[in-house]
Order: sequence, then C-alpha cells, then structure tokens
Amino acid sequence: MDDAPRHLRVTWAMTRLAAGVCLAVGLSAPYAVAIEFGPQGAVRQFCQADSRGHRATVRGWEAFAPLVDWPLEPAWDHVVLIAGYTVGGPRQLDEETLEIEVRYDVIGQVSAFGFDTGVYVETYPFRVHTYDGTTWRILGPPPPPHIAASRIEVQAMRASFESGSTNFMPNNLFVTHMYRSAGWRLPAVRTADLLASRVYRRVDEPTVGDLVLFLDAGTPYHVGLLDEPNVMVSSTINAGVVRTPIDAFPGEIAFARLVQPDGAPPKAGMGAAAAAAAHATAAPARTPAARKSAAAAPAKQPPRKPARVTGSKPAKRPTPTHRAAVTRSAKPTPAGAKRKR
Repeated sequence: MDDAPRHLRVTWAMTRLAAGVCLAVGLSAPYAVAIEFGPQGAVRQFCQADSRGHRATVRGWEAFAPLVDWPLEPAWDHVVLIAGYTVGGPRQLDEETLEIEVRYDVIGQVSAFGFDTGVYVETYPFRVHTYDGTTWRILGPPPPPHIAASRIEVQAMRASFESGSTNFMPNNLFVTHMYRSAGWRLPAVRTADLLASRVYRRVDEPTVGDLVLFLDAGTPYHVGLLDEPNVMVSSTINAGVVRTPIDAFPGEIAFARLVQPDGAPPKAGMGAAAAAAAHATAAPARTPAARKSAAAAPAKQPPRKPARVTGSKPAKRPTPTHRAAVTRSAKPTPAGAKRKR
C-alpha cells in the first residue's frame, strides 16, 4: 500500500489554469520602486517591492529579476503580513558575499487554513552576492512574501490559497490536485509540513509521480511533481505551471512518495492519469527563459544564519518556513513609521 502512483504524469492542461499567476493583493500604488545601489540598496528595493505585494504578480515580479539570484518564484501557499520593516547593516561572509538582516514587524499570516494572528518580530538574514564587483543579487532560497497588511484582502487571498483560480495555483494545491485527479482522496497539507505529514514519506530513489521538495534550513518551501528523471513540474508566480530540471530552484532537494489511502484509486482515476500522460507527450513543455550570463554560475552558498522571531507568541505558531524560536521583545513598529536605513 506504500507504493507510489508511478503511472501519474502531469497534465499540461494545468498550464492553462496557472498561466499569468497572481494573488489577491490590492495593489493601489505603481510598480516602480526607488532605485538604490550596493548590497543594502538591493535589499531595500527587494523589501519595498515585496511589502507592496509585487512578488505576488507576474508584472510586479519583473522588478525583482535584477535583484535576485533565483529565476523562478514559487507559487507560495501563504504570505506573511507586516506592519513595517527595518534594513540593518552588512556583515561580511566572504570576499563576494555579505549578510544583511531585515527586521519585520509581523502581525499574522494568511493561508488556505485561515488568518493566523499574532504579533512578533522576525529577523531574516538576507545573503547578497556579487559576480562582477558592482552588481549585487540576493541569494536563495527565497523567503515567503512579506506584504504590508494594509494592502491585503484577507478573505480573497485565503480563498485563492484554498481553491486556486483561473490565474493562480499554490504549489501545494497543484500537486494535491494532480493526485486527486488520478483518483486519490488526499487532505490538504501545507508545503512546509509535507515531509512531516503522514500523507507522504521521504524516499531516496524517486520515481515518476513522486514529490520534489526544495528545502530552506530543512523545511520545504516549494514542491513539484517528478515528470521524468531529473525533470519536474511545479507552479510558479512568474512562469505559471512550468517544466524544469529539478535543480532549477535553490536549496537542498528532497523527495517524498504518496502513502496511499485504503484501497487503490478508482479505475476512472487510473484512466484519467494515463490520458494525462498521453496528453503530456503531445503538448509542448514550458521552460523558463535562460538566465543572464552574469548569474549563470551558481554562487558559493555560505550557510544562512536562521531567522529569529521575537515578541508575543502568535495564536498559531509561525509557518515552519520561518525556522525560529519565540521569545519576548518590544512592540512592533506601527504601520507607516519611519524606517531606519
């Protein structure tokens, strides 16, 4: 009963469902952000655009491309709501890499499982790297979106995480949908909890249809389905449902296999999966655009210092992506407060 659904292959009709991805973010301001130079400037630009919700749309994500070292943005299954942020000073990691801490005043998180309220301070260590001595890029794995609470339509965003839409499919919902379309009845599981759940079990030798997970400090932040050896399919913000090599996303890679519920899926589900496989061989695969030569070679990846969370403990623990302990601290900076530079 533990065997994976090895016949499962990805239906490329899902590409039409997820093309032009965007979350339910109220973007009242223009997409332009202040241009700054140097490593701290890159982090400030990133945080400014991120707080405005620009990472949640295809058009807005274009502003991030020159700032980051990852070519594809995961279709996140949650966002962090903030009241403000402060960018700290740089710390040398090596000759070409610096670490810059950003302090976020968090007021909650939104996911398909609801709005988890809680006031705390998260200190996130960004690593920035230069390939030419002048241009700085933020290294992955990427943090989840940190969006100003005033720009979020909470109920609409929760609904998009829960069921998706014609132009958005969260990464965890995408893989769950594919298994369900093949006949399995599966519960929804947060991306960060996939390896810890009883629905899947970790494997060392993956086969077609297994999960491909990308980890940040041991916790999954993105997930896709293995479509063929060394090739996966997943849902992204800036490329929709896309077919890529399995090393297209930063971070440690792990694999997991569905632990089948009682009984095999109905024959109709088996047939649907087989039909999807036939359709996949006939439909052209989508692949991301090639990256610029300056960022083609992977940077040295010094280990990231774990994020820290301080303040009053949220009603529900921070999503495991934050990887931090909770202690007491001062109240968060109120919305609109002047940010320290």
